[in-house]
Amino acid sequence: MKRIFSIILALIMILSLVGCSGGSQLTPEQIDKRIEAGEIGTIQGFYSVRNNEDGTGDFYVQFNSALETVFDFYSADGTLVEFYGDEVVYDKAGNVVPRSEIAYGQGLIIAFNGEAEDTDPPTIKAYKITLA
Repeated sequence: MKRIFSIILALIMILSLVGCSGGSQLTPEQIDKRIEAGEIGTIQGFYSVRNNEDGTGDFYVQFNSALETVFDFYSADGTLVEFYGDEVVYDKAGNVVPRSEIAYGQGLIIAFNGEAEDTDPPTIKAYKITLA
């Protein structure tokens, strides 16, 4: 009986871990459906000057300073964005846009989990980023 209980408990733990890692498994279409259903929130940010022109390295965005009192992750120096899946930015038609073609200050719509890590700089995790 203890053995069966241990096996069932192990299976439940594995299923829980798989369920928690859902962000990286979602396709852009699935993310869009979850945004429309209100399951994933979005926020508008602006492409930061701290990003490398060739589209490599850390991905930073800036938020309007008016958001400082509303969101924990506002930083005048920019907010680091980590991706759950592929590190790509899409245009409104769903095509991948090379980051080297994104201009400083370009508006971005960031679909994310609504949480920020209290780090320096603040960090959010994005499911998807689309040009505004």
